[in-house]
Amino acid sequence: MAQSTLIDSYREYYFSTFLPAYADLTGYTLMKHKEILYSIDSANSHLMKYLSPELEPNIQDENIKKAMTHLERATLDCYKLLWMHFEKDLKSLISDSEKRVLCVNMSESDLLDRYHKAEFAIVDSRRFELQNVGLDLKDTIEKYKNAFQLVKTILENVDPKALEMFDKKRKHNKWRDIGIAFIIGLIAGIIASIIAVPIIRFLFP
Repeated sequence: MAQSTLIDSYREYYFSTFLPAYADLTGYTLMKHKEILYSIDSANSHLMKYLSPELEPNIQDENIKKAMTHLERATLDCYKLLWMHFEKDLKSLISDSEKRVLCVNMSESDLLDRYHKAEFAIVDSRRFELQNVGLDLKDTIEKYKNAFQLVKTILENVDPKALEMFDKKRKHNKWRDIGIAFIIGLIAGIIASIIAVPIIRFLFP
């Protein structure tokens, strides 16, 4: 393959496949993950070798291919990390019947159906990945990407403002109930002590 084709493929993959996955991950988690940064650093290292005029063309080609492999690994890790965070948040949502009704702009049955489909798609992606260890990652990445699209259809219908307000209200109600229980306990203790004093004096004059 000509060098211009190799670098063009790398550039195209970076902007059309890796960057959207990386943007989704950092945008959702609001953090940069060391696994991805390590792969990006490794890819950049090979890219610099590819651009070195001192190396033979065949060595340059090998380095751009290695750079692509690291970029593909970074893309795959983006989707796997995304699911790890999504799964935690979605389970919290799915397991709460009130949140399912009040914080999601779709019917409960539709929500649960999409969630189970997304779960199945992720499990299928993992199985496919294990069956194709050492082979081209592109097909595995595509399966994870498609599974992520199913998750996106759920997230697009979750109202983050409603979720935030619901959590605040639930927390407020929790502290209110604790406060009421404390006051009731305090009053009950005072009443008990008031009643107990004459009884004790009567029994032990």
